Amino acid sequence: MDLKSFVSSKRESASFRQLSERVEDLDHVYLWRLASGHRTAPSEDTVAKMAKALQLSSRDTEILALLSKTPIDDVLFELINRHPEIPIEDIEPAATMSFRGTRPTTQDDWMKIIELVRSM
Repeated sequence: MDLKSFVSSKRESASFRQLSERVEDLDHVYLWRLASGHRTAPSEDTVAKMAKALQLSSRDTEILALLSKTPIDDVLFELINRHPEIPIEDIEPAATMSFRGTRPTTQDDWMKIIELVRSM
């Protein structure tokens, strides 16, 4: 999952102009550029404005913030959604980890990585 796909899935039928009207100082063109993948790495302030415009839950806001930093493996993204009790602070190091050799491919594999992160 990447920022572009996440924003597309959350904006439903609202246009970028409609989203930008929900929040001051959020340019619809910039929002479109982020959502289309033409721009990356929005500031924390922009992420907060996007979350408000998209009317995201607190959990989805945390996911949006993480996706603004790095794409997330699809299996890990499913795990995040299935287990909202896992803090994003435990997920972020796993999501940004570099792997030599085999990457985790199942939710169980990702849980082992998250447990490893927690133990550090």
